[in-house]
Amino acid sequence: MTGQSLELDNIEILKLISQSDFILWRVNQNGIITLSLGDGHHLIGLQEDELHLKNIFEFFSDSLVLVKYLNFALSGERFKAPIEIYGSIFDVSFYPTNNKKAEIYCVLVNITDHKRIELELRENESRYRRLSEASYEGVGIIQNGLIIDANRSLADMFGYRTYEILGLPTISMIEESSKSTILENLSSNYERPYHIKAIRKDGSIYDAEISHKLIPSENKNLKVIAVRDITERLLSEQAIKQKNRELEDINRTIKKQNLELEAAYLKIKQSKERNLKIENQLIQANKMISLGTLAAGIGHEISQPLNALKITIDGIEFWYQQGKSFDEKSLREKLKKASNHANRIAEIISQLRSLYNKKPREIKPTSINTLITKVLSTQKSTLDKEHIQFQLSLDENIPNALVNSIQFEQVIINLLNNSIYALSHSNTKDKCIKIKTTLANNVILLTFEDNGLGFKNSIKQIFDPFYSNKQGEGMGLGLSLIHTFISSWDGDIFASNSKNGGALFLISLKIDQS
Repeated sequence: MTGQSLELDNIEILKLISQSDFILWRVNQNGIITLSLGDGHHLIGLQEDELHLKNIFEFFSDSLVLVKYLNFALSGERFKAPIEIYGSIFDVSFYPTNNKKAEIYCVLVNITDHKRIELELRENESRYRRLSEASYEGVGIIQNGLIIDANRSLADMFGYRTYEILGLPTISMIEESSKSTILENLSSNYERPYHIKAIRKDGSIYDAEISHKLIPSENKNLKVIAVRDITERLLSEQAIKQKNRELEDINRTIKKQNLELEAAYLKIKQSKERNLKIENQLIQANKMISLGTLAAGIGHEISQPLNALKITIDGIEFWYQQGKSFDEKSLREKLKKASNHANRIAEIISQLRSLYNKKPREIKPTSINTLITKVLSTQKSTLDKEHIQFQLSLDENIPNALVNSIQFEQVIINLLNNSIYALSHSNTKDKCIKIKTTLANNVILLTFEDNGLGFKNSIKQIFDPFYSNKQGEGMGLGLSLIHTFISSWDGDIFASNSKNGGALFLISLKIDQS
């Protein structure tokens, strides 16, 4: 699959997510939001682009719980929980990513309405329970259809005083549509509660639940009745049914969104897998390019002394084939020249071995000030010959650095040789090399500066093997070797042009913490 088709797939996925009601965040292991998509950002009062590089902990009140959720996702598990953000409730899903970085996906679905309906539902149920527990049933005794005794609750329920309700026909307090039902149930000794329409003293009609039971006595027409006003209960039941319907609609919407989310997640996963495959192919191609560059560089560097060596030996052989001979002095000179060419080839191979040798060297606490002074003492005659001054500013209070002492000496020697070459080919009058050591932020900083030719070409290439500014005089391995040594100590080296027009190197080294 081409990069263009991958890009189109990604655009389609991003468009799908951006138009959805949910919010998608990609979060790294420190809680920083590196990607934010979706159409629901207004619910937290921010635009999509305002969330970039914000910390996820700003939006969650319980940091300890959030850390637990993040750790679950970073360990490869999916986790979902309702979380309140700025007064809104979100159903937050934590998904592991498919890449090698320590990142997760957070998907936020707004369920505030869902929770509000649940709360209203619980409030209605609670109100219904309170009414049931607090209300007293209206209880009365009827004989031959007349109320002969009643409690205050029954009288209040129908709008009478207690004495007023006594002697009233039961049927007189029942709405016309329910009279036949109650007469039938009273005559058949039906005992289960049932729904009727009741009439108050003022003529208002309300819903009531009534039950009656025959009282064991000699008088078979004696019954106890219990009446309960169920108006509030019916209203609550209707409200509950309505909220349940709304809840079902929301659940269907959430289910649909979850299906869309799963589909989008699957597409992202597949796209990541395709990108990873292409990335591996590109890495392999770059390796082949680097190998070709290395082979070309080695061939170029070795071919010159090798050709010179062959010409010298062929010349000697040709001379003898012509029946001629050399005097001892001439022969020695030619053999010495051949030996120098062979030594040149050996030197190139030796430096290449040092450059690509991955065998660990001994790294131990070392006084770099001492090593710098030692190297400069061996180079003093060369510096004097080229009329080069050097200025040392070595901080005596810096701790030991973690380096390989032999390699560190080679670093200083190579930097000195480069500066000496640059200064000897420049028109600078006051030729100078400055070396400074200091401690900053628990790291030793070594500054190496000259006022020579500086870097005329791309600074980015100076640490590449076989890259040289010496125009045919150098192999281009010195700075590459320096970079390899310093990297093996977990240090860093940076190069730039100094303010004086020369070269400036800044080296950072780890210190001995023991």
